[in-house]
Amino acid sequence: MWLEENLIILRQLLPKDAKIEQRISESENISNIDLLSKISGVVLREKAPCFIGCRMGRPEKAQMRAMRGSPCSLFPVGLDGGRLREVNNMNKMNIKFRDFFCSKCNKSVLWGVCPFCKSQTTEKQIISAEHDIKTLLDNAHLNLKNKFKQVEILKGVRGLSSERMIPERIEKGILRSFHNLTIFKDCTIRYDAIDVPITHFKPKEIGTSIEKLRKLGYFEDYLGNPLKQEDQICELFAQDVIMPENASDVFVSISRFVDDELEFFYNLSRYYSIKTANDLIGHLVIGLAPHTSAGIIGRIIGFTPAFAQFAHPYWHAAKRRNCDGDEDGFMLLMDALLNFSQQYLPNKRGTRIMDAPIVLTTILKVEEVDDEVYHLDVADHYPLEFYEAAFCYDAPSAVSIDLVENKMKAGTPYSGLKFTHNTTCFYDGPHTSSYKTLTTMLDKVMAELEIAKKAVSVEETDVANLVIQCHFIKDIRGNLRSFTTQTVRCTGCNEIFRRPPLAGICPKCKKNLTLTIHEGGIRKYLGPSLKIVEKYRLDEYTRQCLDLILCQVDAVFGKKTNQNTLF
Repeated sequence: MWLEENLIILRQLLPKDAKIEQRISESENISNIDLLSKISGVVLREKAPCFIGCRMGRPEKAQMRAMRGSPCSLFPVGLDGGRLREVNNMNKMNIKFRDFFCSKCNKSVLWGVCPFCKSQTTEKQIISAEHDIKTLLDNAHLNLKNKFKQVEILKGVRGLSSERMIPERIEKGILRSFHNLTIFKDCTIRYDAIDVPITHFKPKEIGTSIEKLRKLGYFEDYLGNPLKQEDQICELFAQDVIMPENASDVFVSISRFVDDELEFFYNLSRYYSIKTANDLIGHLVIGLAPHTSAGIIGRIIGFTPAFAQFAHPYWHAAKRRNCDGDEDGFMLLMDALLNFSQQYLPNKRGTRIMDAPIVLTTILKVEEVDDEVYHLDVADHYPLEFYEAAFCYDAPSAVSIDLVENKMKAGTPYSGLKFTHNTTCFYDGPHTSSYKTLTTMLDKVMAELEIAKKAVSVEETDVANLVIQCHFIKDIRGNLRSFTTQTVRCTGCNEIFRRPPLAGICPKCKKNLTLTIHEGGIRKYLGPSLKIVEKYRLDEYTRQCLDLILCQVDAVFGKKTNQNTLF
């Protein structure tokens, strides 16, 4: 049956015609497809006339952001806090800070409001003085009604870099440590996720009930029918966001921290009272790109198992993003309102204003976002003229397709956006790439080369050469160069020294010193590179480059030999 059907096609494409040879002879320098079209009289097109090559930009990411040392509070501990910078393991602290004087208690304190008598203090100059940390810590627990004394580790920072040198209140650090949360440089708690644009969704895809969606304003699907079933397609509101499932645990912890802060520190009523992740739906967050200082308000409407954050293209454009692998930070709104302050930001160029919610956009206006989104097509189908223009490689402006800018001119940019293809589930597919699941770099490279071997248009030896020449060799040489000029670190106080002290120990705490760059970091790519060269029989130049690097590494660390005895 299959053969008979194909014979019919072949008879039509290759008719018995005496002029076929003449047509073939007259059809020089044309492609096979064009030749068959000329012989058969049937217009034929290539299935894939154009191929686009690409590289993997980055693996997916969705996790809480943490500074070095994972501090719970922007409270300075100096060298007295030890390697872990623990506040609760100190009795005294001697560090540089802004001095405030409380006339009622007749003592110097660290804040504009006295933590002991709650009266206003007088701001003085920046000084280096000693403070009784144990007294401050006991008073902080007293202010929190001794509800969180079970906190064992309270991590601070080494020192302050802000202009006014004012630390954060210890009470907030205790509450964060209790809820296992860490801060960023501006005392907010950040969650980072990859940006993905989306314009439509189904209730079953985001795990939100119809009743809750109706409370959020979703009364109709995108066709105007009443929203009754979970498989109906809804048009996403411009400021609604869909977060990853693992973000729900983080935001639940943040909400509980904020409630405890309101109740025990500010003596106000609790705001969130969230018990499960489903209770987060409808609450507001702030989205912020790291290269800007203006956040945009968003509303959580659901969660997905994907390690990415889905939002409207307008919302991403409001953050000055175009979703080409970008990663942005997200904050629970009340956390930012209560705890963010420009006084905490480092007094350095760039960090003074960048990656901080100094400005907050509450209402998204399409006219004010990045104009790149104006060229987003919102048609429900592509006309035949579009494909004909694409076949001729015409300019995009040669074909009229419904774009966002057309909706703006019509005065309806926030609704009526269409799509060309429906999907069963917009996040269906692998949620975690093998790049994150494979443990060793050799496994990752070998998996990449196996994919290259299966791709017809890719030569696996070229890929192997690129990986070794552009990544491994440069990394090994760079690490080897850094090893010879590296700094040393104190194992006790983490102090960094450009050169090893003559005494061989830390001059501040008298503890031992250790290297900051180790042999393992230099050899880690050398073994995989040699195995790839042998397996894929790469060119002699690459082989000799690795042989020379191996000689250099062995000259520094000594040649590795198999140890057959205990001693």
